[in-house]
Amino acid sequence: MLISRDRRAESFHAWRTLAAAYPNPEEFGRREYRYLLDIKQLSVPITEYFNGITSEEIEWLVCLRISPKQMAISSLVSVHTILNLAVLDLSDGQVTIDNNLSKFDERLLRSWADLARSGEAFQHLRVILFGWQEHLSDWIFKYTEFFPSLCQIIITDCPKMHQKNRGLWEPTAQTAGWEARHAKKSAKSLRPIIGSQDFAFGSVSGCYHDSLELYSQLAHKRRPSLTDGRPLLEVWIANPRQWSHIVDDFPSTRTIFLENIKTQSWKAKGGSSSISSNREPTKRVRNQDPGTPGAASPPPKRGSRERPAMKSGGKNITEMLNEFTS
Repeated sequence: MLISRDRRAESFHAWRTLAAAYPNPEEFGRREYRYLLDIKQLSVPITEYFNGITSEEIEWLVCLRISPKQMAISSLVSVHTILNLAVLDLSDGQVTIDNNLSKFDERLLRSWADLARSGEAFQHLRVILFGWQEHLSDWIFKYTEFFPSLCQIIITDCPKMHQKNRGLWEPTAQTAGWEARHAKKSAKSLRPIIGSQDFAFGSVSGCYHDSLELYSQLAHKRRPSLTDGRPLLEVWIANPRQWSHIVDDFPSTRTIFLENIKTQSWKAKGGSSSISSNREPTKRVRNQDPGTPGAASPPPKRGSRERPAMKSGGKNITEMLNEFTS
């Protein structure tokens, strides 16, 4: 369901009312009742938009597309306030004519992981997409276990993680319980979602429906019991880059589709007991080469040096924000 700009507020209020009244999968939770909010320009602080799309009772779920390069650090940290967040797409690309680097880095993910581990946020996050993130590397696998609903991680055009340097990051991914599809299968899995003919080209809410079966099988002891579908609200804020190359281009080495293999059947077969959902993020034990130059598009950029992970001390959100501004 798409909306006109003139009637956006009125239409969204009506959709939200219906979603709260009829949240079941056979009612307003059906795919055809998905709703898209495309907010090109912000007229109020972004946190007010976050408040407006949040359902504390999880009457609907949110699929959010944002560009970290276009946001303040405090706004990125505040994504955690969207308690019903199910799909998060962090896609930059060439959205500005400048040399600004993405504000998404290990420190930000570590802050989100601390909040997820404490149960304060990200309890329903099932899919996360990373597009054009120059800092992204295999350090992400140090934090995936703290997100109890996480089923899929999808990566494209990240210079430090792509199919050509698979030998560098794949052992770390496998140790953490993640299996990566090869290039052709990765692109094939995404095409029906990104190239949606019945909703909106470039939308990511189809990732939620694609994850339903895997989610029902996850073995994470803190996984929420919400296995039924819910109404979906997809929100685009500012100008996150669309993954149109998935549909337009021949499958290449640019894209990685990772799935969580820690399912009930995996557990029954004696899956690794070394992964604990309550442990704190640990420091990196080895350094890897960032990747093969020129293997991903756009070309690699020189990012800031990665900081070692710090153990969580049960910090609140104010303390976390102070860290970023210090």
